[in-house]
Amino acid sequence: MSNAMTQEPSAAVTTGRADPGGTLAVAAAGTLLVLVAFTTPLTTLASTAAGLGAGPGAQAWVLSAMSLGAAAGLLSSGAIGDDYGRRRTFLAGTLLLAGSSVLGALAPTALVLVVARVLQGLGGAAVLACSLGLIGHAFPAGLTRARATGVWGAAIGAGVAVGPILAAGLDSLGSWRLPYAATALAAAALAVAGRALLSESRASRPRSVDVAGTLLIGLGLAAFMAGLVEGRAGWDRLPVIVLLAVGLALVGGFVAVERRSANPMLDLALLRRPDFLGATVAALAAGAGILALSTVVPTLIERGLGGGRCWHRSCFWRGRRRAW
Repeated sequence: MSNAMTQEPSAAVTTGRADPGGTLAVAAAGTLLVLVAFTTPLTTLASTAAGLGAGPGAQAWVLSAMSLGAAAGLLSSGAIGDDYGRRRTFLAGTLLLAGSSVLGALAPTALVLVVARVLQGLGGAAVLACSLGLIGHAFPAGLTRARATGVWGAAIGAGVAVGPILAAGLDSLGSWRLPYAATALAAAALAVAGRALLSESRASRPRSVDVAGTLLIGLGLAAFMAGLVEGRAGWDRLPVIVLLAVGLALVGGFVAVERRSANPMLDLALLRRPDFLGATVAALAAGAGILALSTVVPTLIERGLGGGRCWHRSCFWRGRRRAW
């Protein structure tokens, strides 16, 4: 995540006059859109699998691929935004989200859709990483920044809540592809709004790109996430063990590189700060709890009730017997 919330405005270069209201609107809308895109398959998985002939393994990847892309790109996007421009990185993320959503809407196979979802994760990572930094530099430290940050946090919850409902509604109009097309249009509109309303901000002394750290953390988290996805079919399989081992090794290499780097992507000393560590653990717990539960429940209900299309009392009880 961007370091902007811990920096004072004097520690950054700002280009153009900041519009706090416009910045908050764009940042919150971008955050909400990313979470809507993340939750799209939760209520469209059955129709997506039927349309693409996707088996259980492919369905697991459709559900998890955006998480893989976000995990690989979140830290790197934040570092790049801090040093080379949060507005620039945010807009690049919206354009990547738009393009990858078009690819998802046109996907002829499950593999193409999985690739599109990974790219959505990379674009979404840039939006999430820089949106909070943009807010931090548009609002002075104190109550106004705290309130703006609260709006940003509410956008995360709103995206998780309304995303599956919007996706199901569009799916019911005739195709699972419609939610991806709608996401593409919304992301393109967000890019236009961001270009008009956001001011550029970056660190006053940009660092060189930490190529080694970027590759190690990106590939490491991607391999680890891939191992977790494949592990659903059995944790004792060789590919799963290899992916998890490679992921842990690469993340360990990232830690070693960052400890010796003069300009690390992530200052590991931050982990000794109780406030930073507490916020990180809380975010991990929220992701592992709320998002994990929301990923499973819609599919479980839909399949347990026989596809979710018949709500007659007799159909309901037959669905319950099948679920048990």
